Amino acid sequence: MTRLWLSLLMFVVVFVQTGYAQTGNMKPCSYTALNDKCSLTIDRMNPVTPPTIYVKRGGSVTVTVTDPTPLEDLTLDWKSSATMIPPDTFQSVFTSLIPNLGKFTAIERILPGGPFALATTECEKDPNGCDNAPSITAAQERVMAALRANDPLALASEGLKSIKAALQPPPSGTPANAQPWHDTKRWKPTVIGQLQVPAILAMQKGFDANIKLLASEVAKFKKAHTSPQDASDLAILDKNQTSLSSAYDSFSNSLAKLSALEVAVNAIPDTSDGIVGNAIITDLTPSEKNYQTQTWALDYTNRLAATARRVAAETLKSENATLLSGLADASTKVPLITITVQFQSSSRFEVSTGLMVPLMPYHSYTKASVAKNGVVTDNVVQGTKTYTVVPIVLVNVLGQEWITRQQRSAWFATGGVGYNPLTNAVEFGTGFTYSYRSLAISFLTDIGRDTKLGGGFTVGQSLGTGNAANPITSTYWTVKAAAAISVRIPLGGGSSK
Repeated sequence: MTRLWLSLLMFVVVFVQTGYAQTGNMKPCSYTALNDKCSLTIDRMNPVTPPTIYVKRGGSVTVTVTDPTPLEDLTLDWKSSATMIPPDTFQSVFTSLIPNLGKFTAIERILPGGPFALATTECEKDPNGCDNAPSITAAQERVMAALRANDPLALASEGLKSIKAALQPPPSGTPANAQPWHDTKRWKPTVIGQLQVPAILAMQKGFDANIKLLASEVAKFKKAHTSPQDASDLAILDKNQTSLSSAYDSFSNSLAKLSALEVAVNAIPDTSDGIVGNAIITDLTPSEKNYQTQTWALDYTNRLAATARRVAAETLKSENATLLSGLADASTKVPLITITVQFQSSSRFEVSTGLMVPLMPYHSYTKASVAKNGVVTDNVVQGTKTYTVVPIVLVNVLGQEWITRQQRSAWFATGGVGYNPLTNAVEFGTGFTYSYRSLAISFLTDIGRDTKLGGGFTVGQSLGTGNAANPITSTYWTVKAAAAISVRIPLGGGSSK
């Protein structure tokens, strides 16, 4: 176990150290991290508008242009500035926790026993014979598996990839007959076929019928089984049905998005008419606690424009006369791209959700029969060791952040709470976390409940051949080493991207 921990730490250290190797004196701006002083390089021949650049208060962005043309004057011009109130971190934390905790639901099976046997028919399709909890939960599990296996977004992945490509600028040297940028008329029916909306709509109707039938079966079972002994089964059936409804709502939501994409692709016209300095953007109020967003435009002016206007006039004017008459004219600058920079302070708190893996097993104890020639000769205490994974929500307090491979990295002090499906108890974790972009790896101390033998019982002890009861057990708090992998939930600002 010690070697495993050392190997993980060595990997993280080596990975992190690569982030400090930079070329030149100025680091390129990262689009996922909170920059300090960085540079933004724009290719004049292939200009691309960058996303918002997040910079620490007091930092700056140096803008340079490569491959400029002698025919143009390039300028970086201010457009606007706006002050924003920083987000309430604590409110964001708890708002983010509520929907993510619900994602840990799963279908729970009730195993057949006693007079109950699994129905020979599928309850989600035929209610005959589905009058017991094991049969209904088995059907609920099948429907949930089918919903997961037929994720609309996965089925339409090729169409989504095609649409994503269409959302990008055409690559340099694109041929005149290339799809989707030129041959849109042939591209559209191909993408609509890849979205598979009619087929997924048919699946939705089937799932809708399955879930409604199961809901009817659950209602009938609840009416026929009202004793206190049935309360546990009723709770499981209700919980499973709620999970099915949630999964079905997610399925329907994805289908609605694909339908909207289908309509949007159909609405695309077959032909289209297309259109396509060196400066430093600095924080104007570095001591302010509020965020400040600045918008700048990289403009170009063709040096031949003034001459062209002059010679196009009915009567050719002298250069000075044209300059004088054009003093009140609107600017001839043409925007090339817009650059948006947000100056802000680092967010000290973040949330992540994922799975914690305790590195030591949990214990359970039962009685086991010892038989010889089909005759029970003894009952003994049996011990079982089981490993599990714990869904967990972590709250992270920022220790240090930096940029690794043009992406945001950070160390955090971490604490979290999860639900252990093996012990049906709350589990706690505390330790430290390393995050890279949205991925977070945590090294934790797991504090939770485990089971031990009581009443002087030991594993393998004889309980006698009579109707021996299960050995006495009790729960107690334990501390285990654990690792966790989770995904960070953005709480606002560049440091949470």
